[in-house]
Amino acid sequence: MIKQLPEPETVRARSKAMAMLDAVLSPEWQSYETRWAPGEEIASMRDGSGNDYVIVFSATGVYAQACNHESPISAYRVSPPTPWPGLFDSLAEVFRSLAQEPVFEDSSGVPRATVCLWRERTDCAWRCGDVLVPDWAFHP
Repeated sequence: MIKQLPEPETVRARSKAMAMLDAVLSPEWQSYETRWAPGEEIASMRDGSGNDYVIVFSATGVYAQACNHESPISAYRVSPPTPWPGLFDSLAEVFRSLAQEPVFEDSSGVPRATVCLWRERTDCAWRCGDVLVPDWAFHP
């Protein structure tokens, strides 16, 4: 599935378009901040039911993480909550600080992520961690 993702500039343009549309329809759910941090822009969405995503665009590339709180690989499947094995293990060093960004975590400091992907500026393709999802996750 990751091979089907569009180029980073297409993701940026679509994120801006969705945020503009949502600003009219329901401004509290989706946003695009052109000055989130020095040299960084962020697209974000939350649905009010515990699902969300963030996409950070910078000169070093693009970092994205999303959370489906009902996913069988959700951090909340165990107590205490723990990210699914492999999700962040091979994350490029330039994006490590984003994976630990407090605004991308819950109130306990657990990353809100069931998906994490990135693309450094010099990469030819999107990358993600080596996540093994067992068959039972698809056939409960």
